[in-house]
Amino acid sequence: MDAETILRNNFPHPAMDFFAMRNSAINYLQQLAGEEWTDFNEHDPGVTILDQLCYAITDLSYRTNYDIRDLLAGKPAYNGRVETPPNPKDPFQREIHKDTFFTLDEIMPCHPLTVNDWRRLIIDGVDKIRNAWIEPLNEDFSHPIGIYRILVEAEENHLYKEVDEKKSAAEQKKQEEENNKEIIDAVRAIFHTNRNLCEDLESVNVLRKREVKIIASIEVDESAHSEEILAKIFFKITDFFSHPIRRYPLNQMLEKGYTVGTIFNGPRLKNGFIPDEELYPLTTQIYYSRIIRAILDLPEVNNICDFRIEGADDDKKVLPLNDMEVPVFSLKTSDIGENGIKLLKNNIAVYLDKNLVTSYYEALRLSQPRPFIQGQHKQSLRAFDVKLGRDRKVGEYRSVQYEFPPVYGIGEFGVGDNASESFMTSESGGKKRTSTRRAGLAQQLKGYLLLFDQVLANYLEQLASVPMLFSIDPQIKRTYFPAMKLDVPRLEPLLKKSAATFANSSQEEYPGEAIHAIDDEMMRMQKSKLMFANEYSYREALDEITNAGDNYFERRNRFLDHLLARFSIAMPARMYEDTNWYFSTIESLHEFILEAKTAALQYVDLLTERRGQAPMFIYQNATAWLESYVRLRLGIVDSTLSLRLEFYKMAEKLIEQNIPARTIRVKNGKREINHLHGLVKNDIAESDEFQPYDQAEKDEDQRRFDVPEFYEELKNNRLHIDMDMLRNGYYANYYRFGKLEGQDTISVIYRDPEDNAASDDRSWKIIGKYPDITSAINGILSLSSFLRYMNLETEGLHIIEHLPLRPPLNDLKFETELLDASGAALLHSKAAFYCEEEQEEIVRKFYAMGRRQDAYTIAPVREKWSVELRDDLHEVFAHSTKLYSTRHEAHSAIEKMIQRCVDLFIKGDTQDESFRFRTLHNGVEIPQLSFYSLSITVIMPTWTARFSNPGFRKTISQLLRNYAPAHISITEFFLEPSEMIEFEDLYEQWRKAWTENDTAVESLGIKLSILMNNYYREIKR
Repeated sequence: MDAETILRNNFPHPAMDFFAMRNSAINYLQQLAGEEWTDFNEHDPGVTILDQLCYAITDLSYRTNYDIRDLLAGKPAYNGRVETPPNPKDPFQREIHKDTFFTLDEIMPCHPLTVNDWRRLIIDGVDKIRNAWIEPLNEDFSHPIGIYRILVEAEENHLYKEVDEKKSAAEQKKQEEENNKEIIDAVRAIFHTNRNLCEDLESVNVLRKREVKIIASIEVDESAHSEEILAKIFFKITDFFSHPIRRYPLNQMLEKGYTVGTIFNGPRLKNGFIPDEELYPLTTQIYYSRIIRAILDLPEVNNICDFRIEGADDDKKVLPLNDMEVPVFSLKTSDIGENGIKLLKNNIAVYLDKNLVTSYYEALRLSQPRPFIQGQHKQSLRAFDVKLGRDRKVGEYRSVQYEFPPVYGIGEFGVGDNASESFMTSESGGKKRTSTRRAGLAQQLKGYLLLFDQVLANYLEQLASVPMLFSIDPQIKRTYFPAMKLDVPRLEPLLKKSAATFANSSQEEYPGEAIHAIDDEMMRMQKSKLMFANEYSYREALDEITNAGDNYFERRNRFLDHLLARFSIAMPARMYEDTNWYFSTIESLHEFILEAKTAALQYVDLLTERRGQAPMFIYQNATAWLESYVRLRLGIVDSTLSLRLEFYKMAEKLIEQNIPARTIRVKNGKREINHLHGLVKNDIAESDEFQPYDQAEKDEDQRRFDVPEFYEELKNNRLHIDMDMLRNGYYANYYRFGKLEGQDTISVIYRDPEDNAASDDRSWKIIGKYPDITSAINGILSLSSFLRYMNLETEGLHIIEHLPLRPPLNDLKFETELLDASGAALLHSKAAFYCEEEQEEIVRKFYAMGRRQDAYTIAPVREKWSVELRDDLHEVFAHSTKLYSTRHEAHSAIEKMIQRCVDLFIKGDTQDESFRFRTLHNGVEIPQLSFYSLSITVIMPTWTARFSNPGFRKTISQLLRNYAPAHISITEFFLEPSEMIEFEDLYEQWRKAWTENDTAVESLGIKLSILMNNYYREIKR
């Protein structure tokens, strides 16, 4: 076996090899010098400088080669960077992440999706339950898709404990009901906190205990301890009926062979992981054979005879359980002897001490492993967390000038007594004094080396700033970080100072006659402009130069894109640039893009984990994470996650208040609008009398007017604003200003850019009149800025699930209507149907009886006539949907009904085309139950510039469908301000009622579903 050795010159990077780098540099110098090159020795100053710089570069290379965890461990601050406080409007009330480096438990779990996921979450989250099952209700006429019921088995400390004799039966029942209510409330809270879109809960039921009494004769080994083996049999049966669910820490799951991806493929649990094999199905029948097999698994048991279960079907050898029952087996209900379980040895019954059996049973129960150990799960997770690196303090730089021999005079003590040009004079009292020339030469060399020091220090400062480059802190506004503080000996006299610093400096600050002379010389050079202007100091100029070369947006955007890509999220800047309607400068647009991406990364763990989660209605402003994701992708970064109703009302009033400012009349069958200020023809607007506002818009111009108070100014000035201007009036270049003939005031005119009329037919609206040009320009800026502000404030969307709007399903009534060819109702069924078979029976009656003349009768109703359709038993099962004035009119209607039924019978039309099935709640027609199944509606404004653009609407539609769960149907509607006010007012009432557990939530939900269903009907029309 070869001996292991440490290889010399085994450098991870060539820049870490001092001698190779030094030789390479000398060879390069030889090529540059050519024939002038002489064989300089190591004591040559140039070679000394080369040695020091090569050594410093090896140090830089060594630090660069640190593990990335070590580089990310440091957290340098820059320009007083402070931590961002938690967002008070965040429904989860958590601190905002500053980076995207998550632990296993933070990023790996997902939202509960499967039945087993829900079982794990409920069992882990509620302390007083032993097991839980969740069942989807089948879709029928009274249940839409997505409704569940949860069954739970309550935990008992001792299944065999004696009844408390001190409490009456009524008191025990009351205590049990209180415990059950506490369990039900806890399970409901878990479900509604974690439910998915288009899912809801019908009921939570605590299963009743079904005491199972077994009667059997069991043959055991003669050598077996009778009481001990009977305790084992009881324990085996108890475990068979109610299997305790164990939870495992991460290390034990890995030992069982599970991969990390499989282990965390489910919801986040607090007490340990639950594998699938622990989740037994709900027992609905108890078979004799399975219990017998479980008992025979004990080695001491030889045979079982005369086995039966009290109350079971002895012929089928099975005990059926009711829908809400769970079997239990305990010592208190189990007899020992002839009326229960008895043991046989050599066919002879054995005497058994029940107290001793109970003691053995208790010992067996206590010897079993606990379902989980408090705190063990969290401790195991911490053991597998990514270990934080060691902060190597890579940004600390010590100047190479410290390493030079003292004779150079550039070190810590400067030019001392060893200087070659020190001298004594009588004036100096016989003391040595360093010459000005010698000090100047040393300072000159220091200035030369300072260039290298600054470059090397900048490199290390940038390396130390890696955590900030990968940070998502919105406070970071640069990507290049110069070294502002240098550890260079006697540095201050060399640094360029600003004029203010020179004015306040004195010789005492820099003692030493020679050094002060150098300082004065530098000041004279700056003033004579032989150096850079003196308004900036060295550090200020360094910061300015670095900022000038920092392409901040491009570099920051690339870092954020990289971080987003790690979570499979793409937010291309092109999408925002192509839909830029609101930002007058590229800088403000870039700031907007970075803000949107940073906001997405701050919540990326929740956005990826909870992408299908429904809103938690216990919070007033909570929204679905699908809605949050789309908002962030579209750059709607309003942290309230809610549209603002007052702005819709403001938008509507801006239009309504202009009605007195214009008159509407009908001329020659056409509707004309005469504006108060009038219109300007296109040829006049494009003449020399009017000029466009073609100055470059500035952000400060916009910010002057984006305040709600400007709304009052608009109303007071009676400016004309319509829907087109809300949509497109944000751009100041769409306006012109000038004087009309015969007028002294300056008119501001506007034409919508979407006006595609011919040039001669175009007209410009006069939106206001001003006394001078300055006021007119300010009016243009204020109006365009405010409209931009209104666009931004009223952008957003609502995602509404249909399922939570449903009324109580047991109060519904379903009726059938026969339709004519145009879709109008002819006959209305009297009887309601409650299942598919009843619906089909009513349709068959319409087909069979509707073609017979003798099946129709005419009955008087309040001085009018109604048509009735009878079945074979001559009972009325349908009547006409309207009343007729005369019998003759009723007879004519019957002929139409008969002909309609004959045509349907011959053509074989489907039910959907010839019948309409109505769903009624307390006599009010509501949407059919299919409306509530797996459907969401997205409500958006139609008046903003972006949301009115077809391309942008397509982008929204693609985002919704790419991110939403695939089984959910999505429909988008764009509402006008008045429609949005109606919807939001009702929606906010319903949300508030839901949050406050108000009984009005039912009626408000019905009204909201009817309103939304009207939008769908408009589409069909």
